[in-house]
Amino acid sequence: NAIGVDLGMQVAVLSIVSVAGFFGSKWSMRGPGRRVDGGGTLSEHQESGELDGRKRLVYICTGLLLIYLAWQILYVILMAMGQPLTVWDAWSSWGMKARTIFLEGHITQATYGDPSRASTLPYYPLFISLIEAWLYRWLGAPDDRWVGIIYLLFYLALGGVCYSAGRRYAGAGRLFSLSLAITVMAIPTMTGLAAFSFTDLPLAVVMTVAAVYLVAWLEQAQYPAPEVQYSAPGTLVLAALAAGWLPSIKREGMVLVALLCLAMVIVCGWKRQNLDRVGLGIGALVLATVLLSGPWWFFISTVGKVNSDFLQPNLEILPSLVGRLPIIGLMVLNILLSRDWAYIWPLVGLCAICLWFTGRLRSGPPRWGTGLILLVAYMYLGLMGLSYIFSVYTPYQAHVASSFYRLAAQVVPLPVLWLGYHRSW
Repeated sequence: NAIGVDLGMQVAVLSIVSVAGFFGSKWSMRGPGRRVDGGGTLSEHQESGELDGRKRLVYICTGLLLIYLAWQILYVILMAMGQPLTVWDAWSSWGMKARTIFLEGHITQATYGDPSRASTLPYYPLFISLIEAWLYRWLGAPDDRWVGIIYLLFYLALGGVCYSAGRRYAGAGRLFSLSLAITVMAIPTMTGLAAFSFTDLPLAVVMTVAAVYLVAWLEQAQYPAPEVQYSAPGTLVLAALAAGWLPSIKREGMVLVALLCLAMVIVCGWKRQNLDRVGLGIGALVLATVLLSGPWWFFISTVGKVNSDFLQPNLEILPSLVGRLPIIGLMVLNILLSRDWAYIWPLVGLCAICLWFTGRLRSGPPRWGTGLILLVAYMYLGLMGLSYIFSVYTPYQAHVASSFYRLAAQVVPLPVLWLGYHRSW
């Protein structure tokens, strides 16, 4: 708005950029690495025209998975579309701002930063609100019954990213990659976030994109093609762009970017020959974050509204809050062990521990780059769980129960992909 670009012009420019981005992504996929058959096809039988039992089984399993996937997508469509936004956060944190932007053509600091308004929440960036406002511009009316289209597209994108990661980076066949994508999409919590229009789903998608491309770029230094299926030169650029947008979606994105940088140091920086690559990766992520998300958070720093969800951390109050840790830890553990996660968190953790002690992680050609995604996921859970000791909620247990599951959803695709990368187990 400050540079005189109205909502209609924004939509036109974004439409052009989207088309250009689509064709640009097709170009960026052309890397020198050749695709390796991940064992999902039987080329000799295809050439000879034989249709053996294994091939029939693959077709049957693929058909059943596609039917199940269609059912999941239909559920999200029915729940997310055709009815107004009803969940409080989806309406108050993003929906009302989108309606304001559409009706008034802008949203001012006086409105957005007014602490007397319960729904201002300046620490919630306008990424999703702007997308909803652009959708309203296309529709010609602020009809929030169609907002679910946005979350349906992000839901489909999440499955597409996981499928592509399985095919390109794990070298898996179509059936295994499809199973990987459906595993993530079928997690009840992820389906619920898509159905009820929570911005944690878009954050999970962008975070997954950043992690997948970052791992691919890191492993280019270790494996020449064809061991790494995808080695286009723009891999780091794509990872940095995705990471740079994270703080513009939710403030937790800043924590995720920091953990990506820290995980690079822990996983890859212990080898001297990797230091230059790690430094370049951290520099790219930080630069993209400053350029893409820095202006928003600079603006927020001028609003001056203190975040009311947490106390300001300081050493004086810390001793009186440490007693909360056992209860918070038990609540976090109960949430992660819930069937709402399809038991992904404990299963992946146990697999990693058992395979490490049995030497399977250390046998064969090591893929240290993939350790980054698992490390980021579990460090994020621990750090965000610890943050609840500063909660101002009364009782603070309500804060944990109402929000931690959404924080965990932001990184839950990562451990699933980690298992996919090590599918030989």
